[in-house]
Amino acid sequence: SCACPSGWTLADDQFTCTRVDDPFLVVVRDSIIYGIPLNPEDKSNDAMVPVAGLHNGYDVDFDDSEQIIYWVEHPGEIHRVKSDGTNRTEFAPAAILGSPVGLALDWITENLYYTNPATQSIEVLRLRGEVQYRKTLITNNGSPTGAGSPVGIAVDPARGKLYWTDQGTESGIPAKMASADMDGMNPVNLFTNNLDHIEFLTVDIKENKLYWAVTSTGKIERGDPDGSNRITIVTGLSHPWGVAVYQNYLYFTDRDFEVIERVDKSTGANRVVLRDNVSGLRVLKVHFRETSVGTSNGCADNVGMCDQLCLPRPQGLFTCACATGFKLNSDNRTCSPYQSYVVISTLSAIKGFSLEGSDHSEAMVPVAGRGRNALHIDVHMASGFIYWCDFSSTVAIQNGVRRIKPDGSGLHSVVTSGIGRNGIRGIAVDWATGNLYFTNAFLTETYIEVLRLNTTFRRVLVKTQVDMPRHLVVDPKNRYLYWADYGQSPKIERALLDGTNRTILVSSGIITPRGLALDWQTGYVYWVDDSLDMIARINPNGGETEIVRYGSRYPTPYGITVFENSIIWVDRNLKKVFQASKEPGNT
Repeated sequence: SCACPSGWTLADDQFTCTRVDDPFLVVVRDSIIYGIPLNPEDKSNDAMVPVAGLHNGYDVDFDDSEQIIYWVEHPGEIHRVKSDGTNRTEFAPAAILGSPVGLALDWITENLYYTNPATQSIEVLRLRGEVQYRKTLITNNGSPTGAGSPVGIAVDPARGKLYWTDQGTESGIPAKMASADMDGMNPVNLFTNNLDHIEFLTVDIKENKLYWAVTSTGKIERGDPDGSNRITIVTGLSHPWGVAVYQNYLYFTDRDFEVIERVDKSTGANRVVLRDNVSGLRVLKVHFRETSVGTSNGCADNVGMCDQLCLPRPQGLFTCACATGFKLNSDNRTCSPYQSYVVISTLSAIKGFSLEGSDHSEAMVPVAGRGRNALHIDVHMASGFIYWCDFSSTVAIQNGVRRIKPDGSGLHSVVTSGIGRNGIRGIAVDWATGNLYFTNAFLTETYIEVLRLNTTFRRVLVKTQVDMPRHLVVDPKNRYLYWADYGQSPKIERALLDGTNRTILVSSGIITPRGLALDWQTGYVYWVDDSLDMIARINPNGGETEIVRYGSRYPTPYGITVFENSIIWVDRNLKKVFQASKEPGNT
């Protein structure tokens, strides 16, 4: 006889399998996703084909038209599987995404939204088509309505609204329940008080209400999308995590009490335990799509209008958007890539910010994810690769030099062996000859090495036990290599490209030189000193140190680069990127 997998039933012909369309609860635990019936009397766990073998599962969503389930493993990737258990794949890898946590699928437009606390952003990914176009919609832009540590996310695609829970930052962004249009515009903080450790949320589309869980108070609360009518529905919980609504009921998980429960959504009364003694509970969703407020939006009504991404807005409107690394052309439909942008490491991520126009929007796919701790970056324009060095004091295999294209392709480890305990502490690409210089720090000595790109040929140029060369910069035109040294006698040195003819350029008025940059136009070498709170420069052909910026406004300048007539630097304390004139005395 024929049999069918969980969630399917044998058709009248006793041969084919058809989906059971009854709504059910999709439950995420640390290592498995499975389905349970909504009826508390039915204790079976086979409402869907279970997905086992997860590594720290977090959130889940489903695409009914394609019969696909998507889920997040954190920190890490988005995976997917067909609802009959076949075609299980990693849908979007960590190298591209960073560390997604929350998922929300716009089933009308076929876009997938996710939260990314590591990069302080909310992003969207197109599900259909050859290219996975993805765009950062909301970031930590310094305003309280930005994304600080976004966790849960939910969408109302017919109304064009997006909602997220945010655990906030130490300064500037409160823990909050927030909303925005689905193109990232018009962000609003709906609720902000007593929301420490706010967890996941759900939107009751039929009644237009929001529900969310708060761990610090052990409550589940409800409010309206306009920021009014906030009330408490459930109290006395320990670690509420996932919430879901169907018809008259609210379902939720408590990770500490190890229960899945149900209450009346309007009052919180009639509390019923659906399951108990279930360890490792995370999120739950009801496998059902609410269509009472509509099955179309601005994008569904204007298919094919947008080159890359169509994002719905309220009142049946839509916005054409471009993937990260592209800008919208004047026709508001088609996209073209950014030409010039600054590449910055935030340690856990590498990001690019446009230098064209004043909005400095993200100009490349961020590089983040497991094991990412990028100390220094350089760019090889001819090949289009960004090079960086990762450092980990605990996981040796994470140490190395890697490279990637700005569109997120071509990830490759360039140097992974023969690395000292203190890691690779500086890199510089000689684009004229195709060589990569790097400093390699062992416990008792430091090497400066050179590697010919795209080969394994590698040579040690300088070995020193007394000095601590760190950041490098190369001048292929005049055939010099410069490095900053913050050992016992801090200095900036210069040598020929083979490491010979070492010359000290600066050795006084310097404590911890961090970044180095070369101005190709003038030949000046710039550096930052985070002990002296200053940015300075010197003419390598002779001359005194000139101070460009100095004082308490620059608490910890860290990395620096020269762009045309300006310098761009990062401040590690202020967590900001600044641009100013490269000439001394210009306030």
